[in-house]
Amino acid sequence: MIEARRKPTSRVQLIVCTRRLQANDPLIASPIVLPPLAERTAELDRIIDGFAIDAGGPPDEPLTPVDREWVHQHEARTLPGIEKATRRLVAIRDCDGSITHAASRLGMAHGALSEWVSRRSFRLDVDDEDSES
Repeated sequence: MIEARRKPTSRVQLIVCTRRLQANDPLIASPIVLPPLAERTAELDRIIDGFAIDAGGPPDEPLTPVDREWVHQHEARTLPGIEKATRRLVAIRDCDGSITHAASRLGMAHGALSEWVSRRSFRLDVDDEDSES
């Protein structure tokens, strides 16, 4: 594997995921180091918006600023957590706040989405202009 990887015409790709990089490891050509999310706070809006667009949110404003801030505060510890929360918020907003329709859109049980929403403290107001601060 190591020899095949070194040949320029080789179609071998080896991906090694590790928490610690071993110096002079013969398997590693050029490491790609991803810092923890806690060190990438400047990128969080772009990450959240990317997941929102992938979930079907509009490209110009995939989430409301209130929703984006909620994800920052409550679900930004891991990429899977950001993705799950963002997908669910986009579905709920796209379905005018209907948990039943959003659950159907997400391919999940109404009860599961309803329970997820009830365990979190965010407003389901669809029209932020009509809501009180």
